[in-house]
Amino acid sequence: MRLSLSGGTLVLLWLFLSGCAATPAQQQREADKSQAIEAILTEASEFSETERCLGPNEFRDVRILDDQHILFTGRRGKMWLNTLPMRCPDLRRNSVLRVERLSVLSSLCHLDSFEVHDWFDSPWYRRWPWATGARCSLGAFQPVNEVQVQALQDAIKAGRGG
Repeated sequence: MRLSLSGGTLVLLWLFLSGCAATPAQQQREADKSQAIEAILTEASEFSETERCLGPNEFRDVRILDDQHILFTGRRGKMWLNTLPMRCPDLRRNSVLRVERLSVLSSLCHLDSFEVHDWFDSPWYRRWPWATGARCSLGAFQPVNEVQVQALQDAIKAGRGG
């Protein structure tokens, strides 16, 4: 059996494979970002104990920082950083998270899964040809303060090379 590939197919294959490999500079930026985030979260703070779950009335806003970090904001300035156990490849700042809950009163907990969706869920705006993005799991909820959040955002920005 002979496998025949056209020139266009080979170019697409090469582009796909080259996009999967990270350059040494990208790998170093990613390692530096991970170390900086770890240092920020291990700093002595009044908020050091992680929480397994957040009740449905504890948080009011969710902000995606990058493909592995989500910031939950609650009442009276409370904030929690959720570091996902693994990267969520489709997770972007403007993504919508659809979490399947057993009831409206159920908490959002460590290892709960969610799907990543586009902000506009319409046939002409979806990720083609898929209607949904990746399915990912939440990590533990690490309480953080304003200073830590700013440091996290700076570390994430530096990790992107920007």
